[in-house]
Amino acid sequence: MSRTMFPKGESAMLKKVVIAGLAVVVGVAVLAWISPALFDWMVHQGKALKEGAEDKIPLEQRIEILKDKLKDIEKNKDKYFDQAAHLQDDVKALTVEVTKMTKNLDGQWQAMQDLRANLEPQKASYSYKNETYDRTAAQKKLKQELDAYEVAEKSLAAKKEQLNAKSQAYDAAHEQLASLETQNNDMEARLDQMKAELEIVKAREAQVGVKADDNDRANLKAEMDEVENKIKHRETVLNLHAEFDKGGSAVAADKPAEDDVLKRFDQKASQKDGQPANVANNPKP
Repeated sequence: MSRTMFPKGESAMLKKVVIAGLAVVVGVAVLAWISPALFDWMVHQGKALKEGAEDKIPLEQRIEILKDKLKDIEKNKDKYFDQAAHLQDDVKALTVEVTKMTKNLDGQWQAMQDLRANLEPQKASYSYKNETYDRTAAQKKLKQELDAYEVAEKSLAAKKEQLNAKSQAYDAAHEQLASLETQNNDMEARLDQMKAELEIVKAREAQVGVKADDNDRANLKAEMDEVENKIKHRETVLNLHAEFDKGGSAVAADKPAEDDVLKRFDQKASQKDGQPANVANNPKP
């Protein structure tokens, strides 16, 4: 490839540049291992040089650069609309899914109620969903349906949590859209205010013959603000975990034995809608 893309001289030069770059990387890694203190000093010196170079940029130009960045943000505001639209689509889809799952779960519960009532009297055979079972097989079938129902219950609960999270995210995105123009206007006004304040400072400096080149205190304050914001960000992450993490799923402690599925179902029914546990004393009308 190098023979066709690069002339011979340029190919050799490219190899030298790559080798030199690798040598620098390896050298820095070795230095960090041999002398961490010297490595830290070099990093500090590099940071100081960078900050010194930034301080050389006139503040008037920095303000103009910030204004250009604000204009770019205003041009790219469509991404916020796109984000909100995706969230809205997700909320709609999840709402349909939750509604469908809830309806299916209700139908499943009603069918199990019918089977449970049918099992109360002793009979030779029992019917469930167009199938006929003896008593042992019918109780086994009820257990299988109850197990499946409880799994579906957990799935529905998880889907509702997902819908709730998406809804909150959409509300936040929608609120952000409503405030975009206000935010942009506020930032533009702030930049104009900064420019005016800079002119006042320059006029005062000219009167007293002072040139304020020492920005050490301002730089230190900016670094302190940066560290403080990172601490607040990590605190926000922890608060979101505390709000949305459930810490695992609860496991039922004392399930009735498999051969006692009727009592287990009755307990579930009493927890679900407050019905008496013994349906034998409450026959269907």
